[in-house]
Amino acid sequence: MRPTDRTGNVTGTEATRLIQTFPHERVLPKTPDEVSLRELYPHPPGMVRLGMICGPHGEAVGKDESSRSLQGPEDRRIIRVLRAAADVVVVGRATALREGYGPIRVRDALAATRSADQASAPLVAVVTVTGSVPDGLDPNNALLVTTRQAPAATLASEWGESLVLAGDMVLSPRDMIDAFANRGLTRVLCEGGPALAGMLLDATIITDYCLTTSPHKGAKSSLRVPVVPESMKLVHALEGDGFVYRRWTYNPVDVTSG
Repeated sequence: MRPTDRTGNVTGTEATRLIQTFPHERVLPKTPDEVSLRELYPHPPGMVRLGMICGPHGEAVGKDESSRSLQGPEDRRIIRVLRAAADVVVVGRATALREGYGPIRVRDALAATRSADQASAPLVAVVTVTGSVPDGLDPNNALLVTTRQAPAATLASEWGESLVLAGDMVLSPRDMIDAFANRGLTRVLCEGGPALAGMLLDATIITDYCLTTSPHKGAKSSLRVPVVPESMKLVHALEGDGFVYRRWTYNPVDVTSG
């Protein structure tokens, strides 16, 4: 889960140092286009990526009940790269409201690296039963994902083609991904929360899992982020300022590991 301000930009100070520790060691210098990180986090069409942050014991939120107090500057570098490669960023309603999601904007240097078939920035897709979304998100800049029997399904006249119906009474992850693909959104990034992330993992929808482990303690009452499936393989590991950043996938030989 990623804290954003009302414009959708990741908040916080700039990164200073990030080191790759696996499968080999090197420093990842910060550049405007973040070429080193983009090599480590490619996002080809068809990939459904999960990007999460947790405390030392898997806590999904910090003591302020959001992920802001878990984050660090290098984590913000990585999430900017992940978002810059995606067509759509999926998030659950509670997380979107708590973290203040808004339209996502990509920095110019990273926007220039997006593929020719991509818009200037990814859409936000809010998964909701009730239909409530953060201020600033509407049918012109976001998708509303719900089920046919949910109260949110009655918002068809308001949301039009931006309403995604995925499943009858229970969300169907596969129907959601198919609906995105029908809209040309084939590079999917899910940013949580834990319940939505777990549902997508259980449905074997996630093909790439990027997890930041923070040194900052999380809230004792916090939900835990989903564990990495045993069948996934570690692609790479990075470190910086006490944070550890790992990426797993099912077919590491098919992806770039830097």
